[in-house]
Amino acid sequence: MSAPQATAAPWFERIIDEEERGVQPLFRGRAAALATIVLCYGGREVDRLESDSQGNWLWLPSQRTLRECLRSAGEEHQPLDLVAHCLDSHGNLSPPSPPVPLPPA
Repeated sequence: MSAPQATAAPWFERIIDEEERGVQPLFRGRAAALATIVLCYGGREVDRLESDSQGNWLWLPSQRTLRECLRSAGEEHQPLDLVAHCLDSHGNLSPPSPPVPLPPA
């Protein structure tokens, strides 16, 4: 019996800046169909969501989530980047996506 194939890393981008909407950014991405997407910042999980049957997903982070990420970036002097992973049905996490910057505070 062969080992399960590694889950491919998802892709995503920030598509709407908070300056454009006056609220907060919106992110979109692609992954495997009906996949669990795990969004991480600074090695910590910040949210989970599911891709649709075509593999598309959108993430509109809450203001609280953004504040927590931005506060921890300031405390830890880290870049303001998010990464996404796919979680497969066996609980295996894919490699990270290329990093996507959070908007500055």
